Amino acid sequence: MKKWVLSIVGAAILAPQLTTHAAAVDQTDIVNYSQNYIGTPYQMGASTNTTSAFDCSSYLQHIYSSIGIDLPRTTIEQANVGEHVSRADLQKGDIIVFAGTYRPGISHTGMYIGGNQFISAKSSTGVSIASLDNPYWGPKYHSTRRVINEPTQKEIAIRESYIYIDVPNDHWAQNAIENLSNQEIILGKTDGTFAPRDAITREQAAMMIDRYFDLEGSPHQPYSDVDTDRSGASAIAAVTESGIMQGYKDETFRPEEDINREEIAAILYRAMPELEIDETIDMSESFSDLDEDQWSIDEINTVSQNEIILGYQNGTFGPADDTTRAQFATMLDRASKIE
Repeated sequence: MKKWVLSIVGAAILAPQLTTHAAAVDQTDIVNYSQNYIGTPYQMGASTNTTSAFDCSSYLQHIYSSIGIDLPRTTIEQANVGEHVSRADLQKGDIIVFAGTYRPGISHTGMYIGGNQFISAKSSTGVSIASLDNPYWGPKYHSTRRVINEPTQKEIAIRESYIYIDVPNDHWAQNAIENLSNQEIILGKTDGTFAPRDAITREQAAMMIDRYFDLEGSPHQPYSDVDTDRSGASAIAAVTESGIMQGYKDETFRPEEDINREEIAAILYRAMPELEIDETIDMSESFSDLDEDQWSIDEINTVSQNEIILGYQNGTFGPADDTTRAQFATMLDRASKIE
């Protein structure tokens, strides 16, 4: 398994008032990662829990979080993080601040990617690249903020054991992600990231389940929305034939749809018929957001008793909550430890 070299020093969390220090990171990593979202549509006030649409500040917040930097939510707050640098000293990964776009004052932020270009979520084009010499953007340039610097060789050496550039050694799911990555059950992206905070899709879940349980399936594809040349086509066919995952009544699988916690509970329940359960325990009494009529109550009861999927500290299970890639990796890792 390839080890990706990461040069983040610690999991730096930058507050809006921080003005004197910057995290050290390989700037190429975040520039490459940022371009994965080119073409993503713009949505003012977009939720920070989704990557299906961004506004300018939520986009920056998402891509910087991939390297352990927690930016504030608004453009005005982002215009005050890190260190001020002159336009003449621009480096890849710097935050570019604009003023006077759709309102007076600071109103837009993007990230410098080199070559006098920046990337941002724009209302007209979604996530896209533009030149700082652009006749629209050039005159609206306001300032530059630096939150990342080139790493030293010592800093690179400290972090060179990271398996993914966005999963540091102190990440809560690091052990599970590394365990399953070493078995090639879960895979990262081509840019060396794992995207642990991203919601897992039905296709991704099918592919991980297929690898984990070493399923066999025919090349036949029963769904109208899954082409045979799709990367997860064989896995989707395998989990369907095994009865572990199912499609919808309209004969679709909806591979890009996010999958929630009770759906994952049902998948793991079907995949592990050997799981034992104490029938005197009713998890609808243990979690305040479940009731005995919940369609997935037996499945949740089983995986919870076997400590594959745990509830939240506030006493809820969150059945409708999206499952992140890190959470699913942890669930599979716990499942692997059941004898």
